[in-house]
Amino acid sequence: MDDILLNMIKDDLSTEEICQTLNIDKRQLKQKIEQLKISGFNIENKMYFDGTDKYALCHTINPTVDLKLYAKSKEEYFKALVIGDTHIGHKKENIDYIYTMYDYCLAKDINLKYIIHLGDILEGTADSKIPLREQLEYFIEQYPYENNIKNILLFGNHEEPFVTEEAIDLKSYIEDKREDMLCLGFGQRNIELDNKYGHIFMMHQGNIISNSPGIRLFAHSHRFKYVVKQNYPIITVPTLSDKQHTTDLPGAVEIEITRQNDSQNVLLTNHLVIPEKQKVKNISRIQQTLKRI
Repeated sequence: MDDILLNMIKDDLSTEEICQTLNIDKRQLKQKIEQLKISGFNIENKMYFDGTDKYALCHTINPTVDLKLYAKSKEEYFKALVIGDTHIGHKKENIDYIYTMYDYCLAKDINLKYIIHLGDILEGTADSKIPLREQLEYFIEQYPYENNIKNILLFGNHEEPFVTEEAIDLKSYIEDKREDMLCLGFGQRNIELDNKYGHIFMMHQGNIISNSPGIRLFAHSHRFKYVVKQNYPIITVPTLSDKQHTTDLPGAVEIEITRQNDSQNVLLTNHLVIPEKQKVKNISRIQQTLKRI
């Protein structure tokens, strides 16, 4: 079985093709990959802008990059919906907002493959009497699932009690139960986009420590904000719940990053979208050329 799997990886088969051939699901495939890693094989999960993924044998892994997404051609663009502060477990959570955003991502003219969650996924102990493990199970069961959408999750301050009070390994727990979710953890995280598209630096709250060019994404304040410093766009996303600290509406931010011909520049397009009567309404649209990427 190991030799067959390794040959399929060498033949550049997608995870879906490998699962179909071996008649296993993605969770079982991941377990087999982990066994190969224990045996000494350095295997990377390569994820692509279009949502497909493959395993690849590699020599080194860049420790400064939490996730790398690959383009299949220079003409491709990367799109993602960025959300934050869903506060599941709070009395003002609104799961319907998340389902509305899923419907938006699945629309034929949108076709978004990635949702980036910037943290405070759960309420924790701040303003909820629901036990932490019950909150976590509720999230696993109620958060929408779509085979064609991958969720990239960061953790925020409201996730800290799950670690400090219950000693829960959130990354392992969530990824074991939800194959559509990839947890990058607490603190500053970095996605590298292939073919000189640049980087996406992410953090729930705090300060991004990097001089490298790229987009900076934050949550925590529950309000939308867009500023540019030293040619680096800084985007703060609003809450996707009814737990509002300001008069800002709940919503999300759609981002699209496109290469400009063969130059070193890329074009960032982003706009605020809000859930309204189980549909999404576009509020603003901003385009900016990013240099020195």
